[in-house]
Amino acid sequence: IMIDKGMEIPSGMLQGLIDKADKRIAQIKSGEQPALRPDDNAKYHAEVVVDLDQINEPMIADPDVNNIDVAKRYTHDTIRPISYYGG
Repeated sequence: IMIDKGMEIPSGMLQGLIDKADKRIAQIKSGEQPALRPDDNAKYHAEVVVDLDQINEPMIADPDVNNIDVAKRYTHDTIRPISYYGG
């Protein structure tokens, strides 16, 4: 869809990503290289305690719609403080 909307860059980055994904899907389907699986003894979580009283200013992540690279405008976020928006 992004390529159809003219968001591809001259280097063909989006098409390259599609080609890599298609190759990986084919490897999984054929059994050539199976999908990743979790280790039996792995712990895939962490516990985090956040002291909200220590936060001076919340941050917000927005799509980087002004990125010079059009392919990154809706795939990369920009982190900004709330005050950036006048809040």
